[in-house]
Amino acid sequence: MENAFSSDTTPKKHEVKEQKENLAKIEKKYGEQWGFCECVVANDSIDRAVKKITDFETPEAEKLLNRFDYVSKKCQAFLGMDANRTPEERQKHEKKVKRCLRG
Repeated sequence: MENAFSSDTTPKKHEVKEQKENLAKIEKKYGEQWGFCECVVANDSIDRAVKKITDFETPEAEKLLNRFDYVSKKCQAFLGMDANRTPEERQKHEKKVKRCLRG
């Protein structure tokens, strides 16, 4: 039984349509987008590498920043998704991210 404190996080038909329209706009501007797990793994890899850098004036750092820019363009569809999430949706998202990183 559903009460005022439970919520259905299944996307509604109009939300799915809106997501597809937004994806089409993003792909028109940035090109084909990667899948969720591809973005999670790529961003995690970049994050770990950045934490190891002590000198950002090296060719390696420049290469990493270029990679970040490339991944950012391929993952635009996922960048603004967290703004209006409920705590339950955030928890579900965190589990999904962990599954990607285990894979």
